[in-house]
Amino acid sequence: ANSNAENLLWLFNIAAIIYEFYRCVLGVGPRNYFSIFYNVFEFVKALLWVLLFVLKFVYPVDCTTLTTSGFVRSDFTDNFGGAVDALEDALLDDNDAAAAADSNMMFFSSTQADASLDCADVELRNSNQVESYMILWSVQCILFWLTPLFYLQRTETTGPLLHIIGLMTRDMMNFLLLAGIFWIGVSFAIFYVVNEDLKAYESEEGDSELTGPSSL
Repeated sequence: ANSNAENLLWLFNIAAIIYEFYRCVLGVGPRNYFSIFYNVFEFVKALLWVLLFVLKFVYPVDCTTLTTSGFVRSDFTDNFGGAVDALEDALLDDNDAAAAADSNMMFFSSTQADASLDCADVELRNSNQVESYMILWSVQCILFWLTPLFYLQRTETTGPLLHIIGLMTRDMMNFLLLAGIFWIGVSFAIFYVVNEDLKAYESEEGDSELTGPSSL
């Protein structure tokens, strides 16, 4: 079962798919739409969402079949087969051996039923359908991380503005340098004027602390 957050994610994905196809077909038209590389980039992301939606909801993986077959073929034989044979050989009574075999078969059946409900089995994760889903999802993540790069590119509209911002930043750095030098000079001037007064004030404060408050 999908969580509420995942359902909300797929709701936004469906909206993104509809929006991109609308822009391509009914908006600016396919010719104008694909003439911009950013639109091609977004259209590829929409197609990946369609493929992921099909693999997720239209043709989901048969979890029960994969995990049950994987458990019957490998896990029980490798992990419990030797223990069952050793237990049967150690028992002296044939009836006890038969009863032990029946109990182990019951254990095998219950464990097999539990395994059929486990959708995190190794065989399930290694199936072609799940691997395809994971590969498409990885490519989609990479495309999403590359999307902010398109907002940093220079266009005919923002290019001159970026150039002006760069010149303004250089002028501001010159002004800040001048203001910093002026501030340092003023600080030294103030220190030169009040330095002796500060020393006298500190000495008076120290003497008053040593002698204590005067008594009336």
